[in-house]
Amino acid sequence: MSHETCYLQLSNAILYMSYFIKHSRSQTNTPMTKFAGSTLHSIIMKEPRGSRKEPISHYGEEMFFVVLEEITVELDGVRYVLREGDSIHFNSQRVHSVCNHSSKKASVVWDHRYIF
Repeated sequence: MSHETCYLQLSNAILYMSYFIKHSRSQTNTPMTKFAGSTLHSIIMKEPRGSRKEPISHYGEEMFFVVLEEITVELDGVRYVLREGDSIHFNSQRVHSVCNHSSKKASVVWDHRYIF
């Protein structure tokens, strides 16, 4: 992999995270955890009722585990309804979005890893 390609992938990941943090109405209980050599980041998201994230794709992988209520994860145009105790794991290069279609705030563990 060339330095230019690696830089472009890193830039895309930083832009994605900046967009997500700036435009997310989600509240988190725990900050993103990071330590030397870590590649997996986990947070607990509190998704407000009716919230919806714009579809996106990027390098890496993600996993959602629903703690309370339910969410809908859309992957490449296919919708998956996840209820309490359900999880989904996928390659983040697939176009994906998340919404809380329930009438209450949902709690979701979100794990993600960026692959460069």
